[in-house]
Amino acid sequence: MLPLIRILTTFVIFSSLASNALASGHDESSSEPPPNDTIYLNTWSLTNIFGGSGGEPFYASGALVFDGFNSYSGQVNLVSDSIGFPAGVDYSSDWTINLATGQIETLNSTCTQLASAALNGCTGLFGAGINSFSTSVDINFNSSDSFSATYDELNPINNVHTFGFSGTELPQPDPEPEPEPEPPVVMPPVQDGNSFALIGAKFSNIFTDTPIEFTLAEGVLTGETIISGEVTLVEDNSPAAMEYSADWAIDLEESKLYTSNIQCQITNALDSCSTFLNGSKVEDITVSTDEFGNTVIVWEDFSSGINNVYSFTIAPSAVPIPAAAWLFGSALVGLIGVKRNK
Repeated sequence: MLPLIRILTTFVIFSSLASNALASGHDESSSEPPPNDTIYLNTWSLTNIFGGSGGEPFYASGALVFDGFNSYSGQVNLVSDSIGFPAGVDYSSDWTINLATGQIETLNSTCTQLASAALNGCTGLFGAGINSFSTSVDINFNSSDSFSATYDELNPINNVHTFGFSGTELPQPDPEPEPEPEPPVVMPPVQDGNSFALIGAKFSNIFTDTPIEFTLAEGVLTGETIISGEVTLVEDNSPAAMEYSADWAIDLEESKLYTSNIQCQITNALDSCSTFLNGSKVEDITVSTDEFGNTVIVWEDFSSGINNVYSFTIAPSAVPIPAAAWLFGSALVGLIGVKRNK
């Protein structure tokens, strides 16, 4: 009888230890920290070929609850404020992260490009726009109750996201409010004078080997030191294709470009309208003359991080001859002919 009691006692103790190990999701031989009931997503940083997020206002929040062997699930929210960062987004999703396999699964992901952002940062961001998504991440344990998960999008600009989790919820700062819109640009007075025609436009950036010509560049500008008029630009040769029209005033002496009455429509994948001469400020330009006597103005736009440089060529327009002058000339030629016949 005694041996039987000892066997039963040993079995009960072993069963109790095994049950506790399974409940905790951690065994004594593992080098990973024991899981907390809840872990919190509290940091998000991004690096790519343009640099790192650094001090940019990136916000991450979410509580993930232990729901299995080394797995946590919960809703997360990511916000990259578009102030100083061109790819502003507001993202939320249901995440499940498995610390043992280094796998993150997402469900019900939504992502909105912030209105003031130039680029769509939602593209490729953890299954944004896809109902379910799964990817591998690199897990790095920093302490007994904190770790980071690093995700590489493997896209042309090498976006690498790093998310920080801990067993203690950190206070989240409120996102900074969007800046107040600047007052509309006051256009300089219209001047009479010579007539000029916009005859060409091109741009280059870090992705172009040679400048790309706009499909269409036209407009008539008149004046002396300040030339002004309506221009139309169409660009169909890149992902940032657009159709643009606006009133321009170019101060040739002060090297300033003013824009108003802007109409801009994107016709391809990227939103170039939000940064291209959008009228929120007076632009500094460089004014020069080419070998044909045309005026060339150059505007550099570094706000999107890809260093767009735009060049516009403006040529003097031929002065039209009034119809009355043609009639007078015809009559004069006729009189000369009559005189010769006599």
